[in-house]
Amino acid sequence: MQNACLIIPTHNSSPSIPSGKPTFSSHFAICQFEKTDALIPVIREYFAINWPWQSLEQKEKFMDQDLEICTMLFFPNALHDLMEHTAMIMDLFFLMNDTLDYWSHAEVTCLVLTDFGVEMVAFPG
Repeated sequence: MQNACLIIPTHNSSPSIPSGKPTFSSHFAICQFEKTDALIPVIREYFAINWPWQSLEQKEKFMDQDLEICTMLFFPNALHDLMEHTAMIMDLFFLMNDTLDYWSHAEVTCLVLTDFGVEMVAFPG
């Protein structure tokens, strides 16, 4: 399988550089999963439909973060089916991390993971 290597353009939006151009140049080549453009919408659609979003703003914030890209960069040579599952698991971990920050211990202990889904069960009290 051939990698999709991209040249990352350098840019700097720092207010200390009036022209907006970097003070250095780079030809750092980076490889990403070759079907990134086709796979990211599938993963986002899954979470857009299946995650219990608290608000539309929360959903939009998550979708705008492009978290799937880091998985595509970590594993550029992965098989398509494995990449889809891996990226879904990574997104699930990000979502769970954000959610668990606000949960009590009792709520966390009642979390049940199913096949790439999350389900809450009733907890006593």
